[in-house]
Amino acid sequence: MGGLLCGDKPGKIPPVSKLSPKSVPKQSAKKEDERGVSPVAIAVVAGILIVGVAVTYKMFQPPPTAPGAIPVESAASQPAPQQTAPAASSETAPPSASGQPAASQPSAPAPAVKQAPPPPPDPKQSLAALLAVAPGAQLSPAQAQQWKQSLQDLINAGSASTPLIREILGKNQDVNFNSLQGGNSLGYPSLRSALIDALAQIGGADSLEALTQTLQTTPYPTDLVALSKALEGQGPQFQEQILGAARQQLSIAAQGQAPGTAVDVGPLFQLLNAQAANGVDVSADITQYAGKWPYYTAISLANLPNGSGMTGLIQMAQGAAGSMQNPAAEALAGMAADNPSARGALLEMAKNNQLPDSLVARMAPFLGGSQYAVGSSPPEGSSGFQSFHVADGNQDFVLYNPQAIAPDQVTQRINFIDQMLQNIGSGDAARQALQQQRSALMARLAPRR
Repeated sequence: MGGLLCGDKPGKIPPVSKLSPKSVPKQSAKKEDERGVSPVAIAVVAGILIVGVAVTYKMFQPPPTAPGAIPVESAASQPAPQQTAPAASSETAPPSASGQPAASQPSAPAPAVKQAPPPPPDPKQSLAALLAVAPGAQLSPAQAQQWKQSLQDLINAGSASTPLIREILGKNQDVNFNSLQGGNSLGYPSLRSALIDALAQIGGADSLEALTQTLQTTPYPTDLVALSKALEGQGPQFQEQILGAARQQLSIAAQGQAPGTAVDVGPLFQLLNAQAANGVDVSADITQYAGKWPYYTAISLANLPNGSGMTGLIQMAQGAAGSMQNPAAEALAGMAADNPSARGALLEMAKNNQLPDSLVARMAPFLGGSQYAVGSSPPEGSSGFQSFHVADGNQDFVLYNPQAIAPDQVTQRINFIDQMLQNIGSGDAARQALQQQRSALMARLAPRR
């Protein structure tokens, strides 16, 4: 059968008829079996072929579609879903494994559509709303709140608002909010002070340039107060420039050359007091204007730190009776509780009959604790106030009462009133006013039940 049998000569095959089974050796039969195909091998090969065919078949079959899912090809060809609430599905759910129709599943709700934030207000419109408040306007609480919102919108617009504000400030026009009905609720004394504060909140190089330009050109006292706050922390050179501008405006106003017929220089005196709190000596700047603005001068001298305005106040009070003496004597009376120089000056004037009966009666509330303040609003922590306006010099100030007075100061005030009662004349108005204040102070010392 293929190959040489044992014992044959090479190249010569014996006839088949001469080969009998008995003549074939056992070893040759074994080799013949090894050369044949084994049934086991056939089975293994067949199994491998079957597995390969099955795997190949699975690879080319599409994946099973989940119930309710859309085949890939169909999903790709369908249009994008609209952002609207889906209608109720009318499709029948696929049957379950048992052959029964499966329960219909509710469609998943569409995701909520996020609304785009509204565009920021146009800074031009915000500025126009601020400028709509004209002189003589009457503001309701709702209108005041809307004005404040417009100002905040202008600030939120950032650098886009800076050139618009700079243009308005360059026109040197203003609206005094304190003169408007409901204007105090706006939070600023004037339109320009609000715009200056807006520049300070916006910040940046352009805003700083606009502020410094306004400092160099403004004729308004309220601007300097607002600029002092806006430029605080930007460097001492700006505070020096503000102090110089305040001195210049006071000099111009004293000569009657200030723009407008009734310029209120009260903010300039407030600014000088603020500079004094920072260590600047402004007593001479204030005292020189006693004849022009006696109330502003006396109130400002009384508020200088460490009693540095005492000399100027005593000179005013000891001068000729009249517009200068009255505010100075009242200011000294307010300082008498904790300033020996003020007490000594008033007692000496009382002994020398330099205090008329009417003036002592005017001084009595100050001996009881009342104080003056420049402006139209009292300081925080006061309990009740009364506003005053003096046409001569266009001076506006308030008389207010502190909520609390330290017990030692109460005692000191009572003792000084007793001294004044011993040294003044016999005028009924003065004595009655002093006794009234003494009784009010004694009530403060009485224990509360």
